[in-house]
Amino acid sequence: MKLFSSVFKSGFVRVGSILVGLVVLAIIVQLSGCAVMIPPSGGPKDSLPPILIAADPKDSALHFTGDKIVLTFDEYVQVDNAQQNLIVSPNPKKQPNVTSKLKTVTITIKDTLKPNTTYALNFGNSIKDVNEGNIFRNFTYAFSTGDHLDTDSITGKVILAQTGTIDTSLIVLLHRNLNDTAVKKTRPDYYTTLDSGGNFRLRFLPVGDYNIFVLPN
Repeated sequence: MKLFSSVFKSGFVRVGSILVGLVVLAIIVQLSGCAVMIPPSGGPKDSLPPILIAADPKDSALHFTGDKIVLTFDEYVQVDNAQQNLIVSPNPKKQPNVTSKLKTVTITIKDTLKPNTTYALNFGNSIKDVNEGNIFRNFTYAFSTGDHLDTDSITGKVILAQTGTIDTSLIVLLHRNLNDTAVKKTRPDYYTTLDSGGNFRLRFLPVGDYNIFVLPN
């Protein structure tokens, strides 16, 4: 994996206190604490996204010890390319298995969970209803294996320094290993993608020091 060194350099940030570094001038960082369904004929077109009516365990649950999460919606739903679109933080060695059936989405965890750790499952825009494809946007489910939920976050915007343009294929990485070579040798602890405006947000972070990088996906 080749670092985007011609445009970006690594930046150092401290989550939970004062911003002590920026990812060059190109990134502005701000810290803050499978069934087929046939739709019925007639009637008005459905324009509303699915609504989450239940989660087991509940969203933001503490002392999580299971390996399965079931999300229930108010209508039939599907998950668009879950293995590609689902972002799990911290970054696991094994991606969870995601299936949808009728009004439920089931997540089966394949990795060993770390103790006293907050996990976030960011579905992005992958959950949608079956009939019209209305998207349940920017949905994130979180839980903790400990007695509290980490709630710090990093937000920012990525702009190519040479051209002033936005490249949404880039990804933002966070490493708790502050060695500059970590980006080449180890998996990132956290990562996220950019939206159409080049913006990103990493949520449910523990307080600590991180190196931040931007790489081609």
